[in-house]
Amino acid sequence: MGQAAGGVEVLDEAFERNVLMAVGIQVSCTYAMEQFSEAWATAGIGAQDEGVDEEADKSL
Repeated sequence: MGQAAGGVEVLDEAFERNVLMAVGIQVSCTYAMEQFSEAWATAGIGAQDEGVDEEADKSL
């Protein structure tokens, strides 16, 4: 009886480890996409209508 319970425990631990790893990967990917989206939006907002207001010294 002790061996059977031990085998079930090993399977349960392996299953739990796989589930937790999958959840962790999903959360990491979601976080990375959110960070990318925020950075992309911030870069787009800051770059509008910005330029150099200088004229060339010589014309070509």
